[in-house]
Amino acid sequence: MDTAKKNLYDALQAMLKARSSGWGSPSMRKAAALAEKAIKKADAPRSKRQTKLFDAAKDQWDKDGECEIDDDAVVSTSKEGAYVQAWVWVDNPSRQKLPMPGPKVLNYGGWLILPPMSS
Repeated sequence: MDTAKKNLYDALQAMLKARSSGWGSPSMRKAAALAEKAIKKADAPRSKRQTKLFDAAKDQWDKDGECEIDDDAVVSTSKEGAYVQAWVWVDNPSRQKLPMPGPKVLNYGGWLILPPMSS
């Protein structure tokens, strides 16, 4: 879970715990302040450095159908670089790969008729 989501989660948890004290209680006001701070941070635009690192990640890694980076991807920076949230395609390993229909393979309503296997 990224930091912004964790902060929102923590604030919501605090609100749920504080609701028994009443909506105007100090613990509820504190929880609401935490939520407001987390929302502002989550909605904040990227810094110039984060934008540069995001652009570098898009240039280096973004390929349709293989590794895709959304425009609103999370960028988590350090002194050495950044982690950029991305989608990576993984084939289903349990899916059997059948030969493409061709002159020797007949397709009848979803049933593939394969020629006999030669040894």
